[in-house]
Amino acid sequence: MSTPPSTPHSTLAERLARIRERAGAAAAEVDAAVRTQRDRIRAEADRRRAESAAFCAELDRTASDRRAGRNAWSRPATPADDEVTFDLPDDEDARGAGPGRPDSDQRDRPPTPAGPPPAPGPLPNPPTTPVTDPVPTPLSSPVPGSPPTPSTPPTPPAPPRTATNRLVDDEDDFADTDWTSD
Repeated sequence: MSTPPSTPHSTLAERLARIRERAGAAAAEVDAAVRTQRDRIRAEADRRRAESAAFCAELDRTASDRRAGRNAWSRPATPADDEVTFDLPDDEDARGAGPGRPDSDQRDRPPTPAGPPPAPGPLPNPPTTPVTDPVPTPLSSPVPGSPPTPSTPPTPPAPPRTATNRLVDDEDDFADTDWTSD
């Protein structure tokens, strides 16, 4: 008994079956990875929800304790307990500040006399002496009694610079190029 010869159709069918098998295995791996990641995310979210609920319960318990007067000062809570207060040092607390109490600037001043303030008088006149600017002396003017100095001729203007836009293919030309021109 001999095996039947393989035909192109049977070879294609075998290849297709192998491809489907590999694709199914890859899909199963992806599904497993997605399920694992989803389970991990859900567990983390549940843990955070539990922490948040415990924190909120602690806040509620603390607030109800304060309202019931079971706080650290063992006195009934007042609406002012919910406000933020700052403890001042003894010297600041003793001197105080605010309406009716002198602050640190006013302690050393004499008391203000009672009654309306006095009417303002006329303002004093400004000084009448004129202000004059000194006349600048040129640097080249001679000092009185010294011999005259010869004047130096002005320096001629530099020739205009031009930029060179040419390709350089020689190393010596490259070194001589003026790269500072505009």
